[in-house]
Amino acid sequence: MSEDFGERLLAVAEGEPAVRLAELIAESYPHLEHLPPARLLRQAKATPRDLDRLLAAVGVADYGRLRELADREEDRALSSPDDRFGARMRRSSADALMRQVIEHEQANLRHTLDAVVASGSVELAAGKIVAARRRFVIGAGKSGAYASLVASDLSASMAGVALVDAPLDLLSDVRASDVLIAFSFRRYVRTTLVVAEEFQAAGGTLIGVTDSRDSRLAALSDIPVIVSTGSASYADSPTAVAAVCHLLVTLAAASAKGARRRLARRDVLAARLDAYEEA
Repeated sequence: MSEDFGERLLAVAEGEPAVRLAELIAESYPHLEHLPPARLLRQAKATPRDLDRLLAAVGVADYGRLRELADREEDRALSSPDDRFGARMRRSSADALMRQVIEHEQANLRHTLDAVVASGSVELAAGKIVAARRRFVIGAGKSGAYASLVASDLSASMAGVALVDAPLDLLSDVRASDVLIAFSFRRYVRTTLVVAEEFQAAGGTLIGVTDSRDSRLAALSDIPVIVSTGSASYADSPTAVAAVCHLLVTLAAASAKGARRRLARRDVLAARLDAYEEA
């Protein structure tokens, strides 16, 4: 992939500045964090316009977008936390690492929210959740935290929500009006994928929240919701996942009949039970 991209750049480069730009980018790609645009232009003796023209010739909007694509390619190549720790954590000072993490989180969040708006996947998923008679949520490992978050917030605004802890009970009674929201991120816990496959095969609607269109869950899902989890850390980022969970639950609650009445009733019951200590 990296070599192919470098070859594409060199193939479309016209003029000495463009050729020098293409050679420098191809040499560093996908590790472009070491090649900021000012340094690239200085070393290539090129102008910002030269760079914009070169990138436009390969369908990339600007250097910032190229950095995002390169970061995601590098991230997918580092498949384990150990690989990511070795590649990222020992080469940076605390200040530099903090800035890199913040920059990646902002880019991931922006990219993911733009993508789900463009695809309409979250709106479609929210509609299926509202229309369902029963709503199940599943995830394992770190994905279990996202599943728990969605199940808890959905339960506040609608009935018939269950966090799956007994897959056999779920799969023995799947109905066409059921929805399963499954969370699966690399390294993709096998149990979740098997349950999702069996649920979908039994006639239920599967909403899959995952990190790649090439993942098994995305291929299985009636509605795949793709979330970017790339990070400058050894741990994949939870930021965009949490944001999409929040967006999904909010849209579902806004369309659910009786959501406000249910929320008001919960407030009354919480007060009677003296459930919370509030400042």
